[in-house]
Amino acid sequence: MMRRRMNGDMDRQMMMMRRKMNLNTIPLGRNLNRGRPPIVGRDLNLNPNRLGFSFCPSDEELLTVYLKNKLLNKPLPPDADAIKSLNIYKYSPQDLSVIFKRPGQQTMYFFTFLRLHGIGSSAQNRNAGINGFWKATPGSSEKIYGSKSKTPLGYKKTLVFYQGKPHQANPTKTSWIMEEYKIDLNIIQSESDDPIWTGWVVCKVYNKEKDPRKIEADIEAYSLLKSKAHPIFPSC
Repeated sequence: MMRRRMNGDMDRQMMMMRRKMNLNTIPLGRNLNRGRPPIVGRDLNLNPNRLGFSFCPSDEELLTVYLKNKLLNKPLPPDADAIKSLNIYKYSPQDLSVIFKRPGQQTMYFFTFLRLHGIGSSAQNRNAGINGFWKATPGSSEKIYGSKSKTPLGYKKTLVFYQGKPHQANPTKTSWIMEEYKIDLNIIQSESDDPIWTGWVVCKVYNKEKDPRKIEADIEAYSLLKSKAHPIFPSC
C-alpha cells in the first residue's frame, strides 16, 4: 500500500513538472490513430492561402477535377485558387517564378490557352517572354488514363524552355520545364449540350535544377538581360 501511494505521488509530481515546463508529452506505446477515420484522399476544400498549404494534384486530378470543370464553366474547388488563369506566353518562366510562385512551392500551375502563328495556321506559337521559347521534347506526348476506369482522359506534353529565338543557330537550353495537359474532348462533350470553348489547357511549370542558388542565379541573369533589352532610363 505504501509503495503504491509513493508511486502515485511520484506520478503526480512528474505531471506537475511537465505542466510547469509546458511539455506536451505523449506516453510511449499510445496508438495515435486509434478512433480516427482513415485518410481516403486529398482535401480539395483547403484554402491555398493558408500557411503550410501544399498544392500537388495528380495528372488525373488536373484533367478531371480542374481542367474539365474549367472548360464546362462549373465551380472549381477552393484550392483551385492555386491555379492562375493567364496567357503564360507573355512571360518567361523566370518572370512567372518571381511573380506567381508561392513561398515554399517549387511548382507553379496555370490555366492558359494555345496560340497559333496566324489565322488558318495549325502550328502553335510557343514564343515566350522577351527572348525565349518553349520546345516540346521528342516523343514527350503521353496519354493519361483514369486510374479506375482506364478510359483515356487527355494528354500530357513536356516542353523545355530555350533562351533565344526558335530559328536561331544555337539557342540556350535551360532547366525550366513545362508539362501541358489537354483534355480528351469525349470527356466533356457528353456532359454539355452547349458549345464549349476547348482552348483552355492546364500547365505545370517548374525548374528541374535542385540547387536553389543556381535557380536564383538564373533568375538574376534573366532580369539583367531584360533590363538591357528594355532599360528604364534609355541612353540618349
